[in-house]
Amino acid sequence: MNKTSLYKEKIEDSRLTSDMQRSRHGCTQLFRKDYGDREFTTKENADVILEHHLPECYAELLLGEWYWVKGCSKCEDSMNYGENYSYQVCYEHNRCVDCGVHRESLTHIPFRVRNGFRCKECQDKLDKSTLENALEKRKTMSDCDFQNTYSVICPYCGSDNGTDDFHNDSQYECIVCKQEFALELEYSVTYTTRILK
Repeated sequence: MNKTSLYKEKIEDSRLTSDMQRSRHGCTQLFRKDYGDREFTTKENADVILEHHLPECYAELLLGEWYWVKGCSKCEDSMNYGENYSYQVCYEHNRCVDCGVHRESLTHIPFRVRNGFRCKECQDKLDKSTLENALEKRKTMSDCDFQNTYSVICPYCGSDNGTDDFHNDSQYECIVCKQEFALELEYSVTYTTRILK
């Protein structure tokens, strides 16, 4: 893609200077000079607060001038085209990654995914399919598949629950089948030797 085809709109606001830092607060752009106080920029201490009428646009300093640029990773004229994450998508691309239903049509809170969101109906279908596949795989597993593992494997459905949320011996709920299981953390000792001087 040719860089000249990127969406850019110069911000005509004499209060903005090239030495300001910009931070985002949703669709709102907060600008603040560096006062050496190490304060985070907030709506209360910002020097300039701006908002574009398109939610996917944000301010970017280009060659010493502030511009509105498009940040929807699914729009070809975007600064972030082709990336897996958009801070804000445009109206047209604000759709479920699976079925394409628009966010405005949702009746439930959607699930955040890598490149947008998944509606509850599609997430329910995915969860059901994941559980069915796990239970099918579980039929081929034996008790030793749940001993001395490097991640937490559910003894009911055989799903890998990772390691991040398990810090002590206790009961936990499987992320796939929602069954509660008992977990025992096991530790091993290793040894290192060195020559005495």
